[in-house]
Amino acid sequence: MRRFVLFFSLLLPLHADPDGAAIYQRSCSMCHGLEGQGVAGVFPPLAKSDFLVKHRDLALKAPMEGLSGEIQVNG
Repeated sequence: MRRFVLFFSLLLPLHADPDGAAIYQRSCSMCHGLEGQGVAGVFPPLAKSDFLVKHRDLALKAPMEGLSGEIQVNG
C-alpha cells in the first residue's frame, strides 16, 4: 500500500492544471518584467511581441532550450 501511495503522489503533479500566470511570475517575470515589457537590449518584450507570432516554433522551445544569438523583436 505504501508503494501505491508514493507512486500516486509522484504522478499527481503531472495531472495538476498549471496556472499560467503563476508560472510566468515564478519563471519569467524576473527578466521580462511583470507585464512582459522586457528590458531594452537585454531581455526582449513578450507582450505584443511580433517575434512570438512570426517564430512560434523558436518561441515555444526557448524556455526549455534557450536562444542564442541576436533576435529582433518589434523592430
